[in-house]
Amino acid sequence: MNHAEESTELTLTPRFVALTLGGVAAGVVAASTFVLFVTHRMGSNPHEVRWAQFFYVDGERNIPTAFSVLLLLMASVLLAVIARLERRSARPFVGHWAVLSSGFALMAVDEGWSFHEKLNGPVRALLGNSELGTFYYAWVLPAIVLVALLTLFFLRFLLQLPVRTRIAFLLAAFFYVGGAVGIELLEGRLDEVHGDRNLVSGLLATVQEAGEMVGVIVFIWALLRYLGAHYGDLRLRLAAAHQVAVAPQRPAVSPIEPSPV
Repeated sequence: MNHAEESTELTLTPRFVALTLGGVAAGVVAASTFVLFVTHRMGSNPHEVRWAQFFYVDGERNIPTAFSVLLLLMASVLLAVIARLERRSARPFVGHWAVLSSGFALMAVDEGWSFHEKLNGPVRALLGNSELGTFYYAWVLPAIVLVALLTLFFLRFLLQLPVRTRIAFLLAAFFYVGGAVGIELLEGRLDEVHGDRNLVSGLLATVQEAGEMVGVIVFIWALLRYLGAHYGDLRLRLAAAHQVAVAPQRPAVSPIEPSPV
């Protein structure tokens, strides 16, 4: 009885991964939009209907949150792989790749537990706690400062990237930061006056989360393209060991004449 191993190799092309993740993101956003309209039709909102909370993109610890965390972790892992390969090749800016990997891991943790929202109280107190308008969600102020500092830190790194990678990174940042911070500024002005349980606020939250998902998916696509261009395509090998029975064969020579060794 022999053991043989069969393996199936799947090449994870940037296009395949991006389209797959994009399809899942579209389904998540569609489901969230559906429960948003259904609950408002019922005279309620997704925050107050238990089953709807599992599908609403502005909820916490639900299906959309899990998917967003997964996207950020995927980006973090790809960045860590690139950092390791760049170090082996003695290329510059290895530290920047590593910082990006750590940053996306922290973003995944924050996405899951919404730590950034804990900044609203202290920053609102500094601003006077009334008539904050676009800064009603006050965490955006330290976020804007952080984005500005990170831009300065990564500027040389960004400029040395291949042109297509640089453009893709900038496009990803536009969608993600535009969704996370830009839409949040619009929501702040509306929610301070009308609250966050109305249909318009829900639609803005949906656009915000969709923008963040698109941004991370574009970033993952760009990272896979970079890996493919510099180190070869990413391949997933699935190996399965199984038993193969080998039946005994009759000797080809007569039993009177022993076969030569």
